Amino acid sequence: MSVRHSIMQVSYRVYIRAVAENDVEAMTDPGKKRRWVLLEDAAAMALTGLARKVLSRAQLLPKPRRNQ
Repeated sequence: MSVRHSIMQVSYRVYIRAVAENDVEAMTDPGKKRRWVLLEDAAAMALTGLARKVLSRAQLLPKPRRNQ
């Protein structure tokens, strides 16, 4: 999946790929930590706009409601 995202006057194209659970350890920097969160909890977290966009496009988060 690729996503276009703009912050201020800078545009990005971000490529997201799936990683098998068995490969996550090898892709983590030595000495760094990671934490898994439930998708239900992620929706209420203070995510960046890009993170929220990626998770929404992957249909892992509900689409945001627009104020009317």
